[in-house]
Amino acid sequence: KCYAYLFCRERSLTQIELRLTYLNLPTGEVTSFTKTQSFDELNEFFTLITGRYLQMLETEYVHIRAVREDISAMPFPYESFREGQHELAAQVYYAMREKSALLAQAPTGTGKTMAVLFPALKALADGHVSRIFYLTARTTQQDAAIAAVRLLNAPHLRTVVLSAKEKMCVHEHPICREGDCPRAEGYYDRLGDALNALSETDGLFTPDVVASYAARFFLCPFELSLDLSTSCDLIICDYNYAFDPRVRLQRFFLTGKNSYALLIDESHNLPDRARSMYSAALSLHDVVETRRSIDKQHRKQPLYKVLKKLEREMEDCFAETQSPAAEHGAPQALAPTLEAALDALSQESMQAERSLARQLAFDLSSFRYMLDQYDENYVTLYEGGKSARRLTLFCADPAGKLAETYRKCRSAVLFSATLTPYAFYKNLCGLGEETPVLSLPSPFPPEHLAVFQLPVDIRYQAREATLPLVANAVCTFVSVRAQGNYLVFVPSHAYLAKLSPLLNALLPEATLIEQSPGMDDASRAEFLSQFRPKGAGATVGLAVMGVVVSEGIDLPAERLCGAVVVGVGLPQLCLERDVLRDSYEQTYAQGYRYAYQYPGITKVLQAAGRIIRTPTDRGALLLIDQRYTQTEYLALLPAQWSILRVRTLSQLQDGLRQFWSEPAADSKEDE
Repeated sequence: KCYAYLFCRERSLTQIELRLTYLNLPTGEVTSFTKTQSFDELNEFFTLITGRYLQMLETEYVHIRAVREDISAMPFPYESFREGQHELAAQVYYAMREKSALLAQAPTGTGKTMAVLFPALKALADGHVSRIFYLTARTTQQDAAIAAVRLLNAPHLRTVVLSAKEKMCVHEHPICREGDCPRAEGYYDRLGDALNALSETDGLFTPDVVASYAARFFLCPFELSLDLSTSCDLIICDYNYAFDPRVRLQRFFLTGKNSYALLIDESHNLPDRARSMYSAALSLHDVVETRRSIDKQHRKQPLYKVLKKLEREMEDCFAETQSPAAEHGAPQALAPTLEAALDALSQESMQAERSLARQLAFDLSSFRYMLDQYDENYVTLYEGGKSARRLTLFCADPAGKLAETYRKCRSAVLFSATLTPYAFYKNLCGLGEETPVLSLPSPFPPEHLAVFQLPVDIRYQAREATLPLVANAVCTFVSVRAQGNYLVFVPSHAYLAKLSPLLNALLPEATLIEQSPGMDDASRAEFLSQFRPKGAGATVGLAVMGVVVSEGIDLPAERLCGAVVVGVGLPQLCLERDVLRDSYEQTYAQGYRYAYQYPGITKVLQAAGRIIRTPTDRGALLLIDQRYTQTEYLALLPAQWSILRVRTLSQLQDGLRQFWSEPAADSKEDE
């Protein structure tokens, strides 16, 4: 209609014939609709929609001016900056003004969230950036950003918190792919009223707020949050909304160079997360199970036949390679069958069991997409026995992919408490060598943390023999101060299962709680709720390093008084890690360190960072592993740690008694 209006006006026509044509891609069927409209009708339509558009632009202009005025006058929300906090804030602002990246290591207690968010907003007010993305590795880490926004005095600031579709969906499983969701019908007819109503709120659109308005206007809450994001100044979301090519916000990151700022929290997680974003796996078992779920009366239809063909072709791939194996070169021969299977699933998914068909369609789509992305940074993994064969397009080094996203933005600030060695994180996070690094010292008195090191052989082949010694060391560590909460971090769930009964026997008066495999946010919160400030006796939590309990949690003061770290955190040996080792050796000449040692120490430091959370906290840390006596591992531990090596449990006991009997050092309280 717009083109018709412009054409009529240019040619002085009084009426025109319009034709709208649809092409059905799978069938080739063409459907056309023809309509004759007068110039007056088209003029009325054009005036209506351009009026709405101009009104939207005016509203946005007024908002931009108001939010810039708010932020320009916005004071720092505390009376003073913490030690190191002002320096970090200054470097963040400088990076955004100068269109550069920044790698910032700021220990626990620095106030990292406010130190990056406050200057980023100031940069927005000064016109250096147009939108801020606060990216997190886990949903739980978004809470700190939300709390910071609530503290700021910027009434016109618009902030939306994006959550996963599965979490926001009102149905048990998202059914939008099948087109069955009643909230999708007429969505855009109701969207305008919902957005107008939301504009009258305080401007902080959390998932709960979005869900309530989505229910009021009968809209999909996930889609409503995405539509809200286009008018928001600050978007708090997971890494994948910026980096994952399959789910990232195309409206922001598809093309062009934008004046966006990326604030990447806990960015030591980014390399591993990026590898998963740019990799894709396809299970032969899932293909077989989906095919078998098709009713017998439908087995002559295309879906059944194409899945059977895909099975044969995958089996042929494994026939040519002995599993497990890693090979350079993509299985491009699968591409035509993958496309045919995707097409059949989109047309006939109801023939197969719905959940199986939905998941397989997602896996096939991801695998097909990554086939097109396959380059020298990829390796094809062949894993599993005959009944559990799996093909993986494994992106060993996604640094270049991350760099592509940075280039579409004005600035990227990567910050965490553990970002050493700096060259390691610069390389794996896709940052240039010229990227400035800021490293801040801990703001807490070093004498508030007592670090003990007990040399015990924790290597895999010795674990069974040294398990009783480890259990007795934990018992000694807890018994010296039996009124308190402790966390014990171990290498694996298998190790946890063997250590737990020994501790139950040695600490009958203590409350032992265990992290379960696959712990979700709710069970994690339940686990942490048992660490009460003034509980009776000792509470000992057993957890695995590098998972949901070892980072991103806050247990200040008496909620945690000590932690034991068993091992040096090395990832378990597997095909993927060996591929990484070989790739990093070729690219960075640091194969073993990049694939195993550095990621392991990062997990150790994250676990240790749970102990001291405020200036008045005091706590003890016990490192159990003989490798901590080696120079290459000692050099990776914080310089401010004064490590006392103990060779016997009696020495450990004496050291702990002395520490707990000493008065706390004076420290300046701050917010």
